[in-house]
Amino acid sequence: MKAKKALIAITAIAVVMNSSFLSFGADVMAKAETPVITASAAKAVPDEAATGSSNDNQTILTDAVTLVRTRIDIPEKYEDFTGSVSKTRGVDVSNLVWKSKTSDSSVRVTVTGKLITSYYKYKEWDDTPSFAPFTKEEYVSKALSFIEQANPTMKDKLETDSYYITLTGSNVAISFRRVQNGLNVDSNNVRISLDKKTGEVVEMNTGWWRNAEFKGTEDSVVFNTGFAANSGIISAVCTENDVIFSDELN
Repeated sequence: MKAKKALIAITAIAVVMNSSFLSFGADVMAKAETPVITASAAKAVPDEAATGSSNDNQTILTDAVTLVRTRIDIPEKYEDFTGSVSKTRGVDVSNLVWKSKTSDSSVRVTVTGKLITSYYKYKEWDDTPSFAPFTKEEYVSKALSFIEQANPTMKDKLETDSYYITLTGSNVAISFRRVQNGLNVDSNNVRISLDKKTGEVVEMNTGWWRNAEFKGTEDSVVFNTGFAANSGIISAVCTENDVIFSDELN
């Protein structure tokens, strides 16, 4: 029995060495296969994806264009298209840009894997002073509708009863947090900006862990530092009769 206790403490110490933030048995502890990296930002035609540097990139771009055009309306006036493909932690990231030939307006979209992780619509703004014509609830409803349209699997994972909303100049900005088992998931959120006058979504940015698996434990212990984790685990699990093995750097 004593050996088992010592082994638990050793395991905890080894884990601490690899992370400055540790959560033991937390509902929100996630094993994220690949974290989504947030970027700043429907008929698919082959020539739209012709900027790929290889056949593989061509396929990735074509699939990304198809995904975006299926979920988001790209007006016909945005005739010029450019696209590029990169990899972030082993995940394909497609950066897509549609521009108008007659103005400076454009639409920029980032697709990470199968998620639309950013959207930005640049247009000429009407700076005429005015009050917001919609209620807070109407802006929130428009934002959630866009999120569901862009990424159908996200909306049900967001805390929609509690959100951060602010009016900044010509925009209304709303931020929703991701929740799991009733707890907020750190660094996972969706931020939406809407045109104050029209209610149109002009920007979306997301932080989202892909393929995350969450533990269903009832309680959790959170340590903000490795030192605190070492101290907390050792004092909680070990007694004066246990032996702890640790390297000199711990």
